[in-house]
Amino acid sequence: EEGSGPGFWAIGVPGVQSNLNASAQDQPTEPVTSSRQEETINYELSKVVSRVVVPSGEIKHLSVAVLIDGSYQPGGKDGARKYVPRSAEEMEKYREIVKSAVGYNAQRGDRVEVANVPFEPQGDLGELVAKEARWAFWMSVSRYIAYIILAFFFFLFVVRPLIRRFTGEQEPLELETQLPRTVSELEADLGAPDMLTEGIEEEVTEHKPQTPRERVAEFVSAEPERAAELVRLWLKGRA
Repeated sequence: EEGSGPGFWAIGVPGVQSNLNASAQDQPTEPVTSSRQEETINYELSKVVSRVVVPSGEIKHLSVAVLIDGSYQPGGKDGARKYVPRSAEEMEKYREIVKSAVGYNAQRGDRVEVANVPFEPQGDLGELVAKEARWAFWMSVSRYIAYIILAFFFFLFVVRPLIRRFTGEQEPLELETQLPRTVSELEADLGAPDMLTEGIEEEVTEHKPQTPRERVAEFVSAEPERAAELVRLWLKGRA
């Protein structure tokens, strides 16, 4: 901001008299120029906005362990195969294959361990493992056999009687038991001596089925109280 205008200088003797003298006039002098400059500086922090899109899952590091079996050659104890470990070159080759398969990254801190161990047990340990495997096999087989036996007895003593009860099926009697038997067969079953049966004749009468009237008469004579109760119930129902 700049500006200019007439300037005035004070003249005379300093003091009260100079201020009271009205005749004394201020004499104009050279114009006076004034200027003013304002500047505003705002200091702001710089800001950088970045957007990074990452997948939902992220692998921080990998830890992989691989066990490799060795080779087996004949010539062991009691004709068993002898275990031969892998060489260092083979193990390094397998290690590189594993690293390539899992995507090994050293900067991420991944670790890959490859060890050579026998998969087949050796010596007495192998025999013990085989024996335990056989025992487990026979135990599983015996368990299934026990299930089959239990199912058979359940059907024989539970399911079959229930089926007969609801269907009214009865076991057919043998033909020999249905036919009338002779005196000699009865004597043979009873074990009677032959001397007691000599000269004795018995008549075998054919069994005739009873009529409904005969059955009612037999029931009334055997259980008169129940017969009277049935008659009372029958009369009450007709009334």
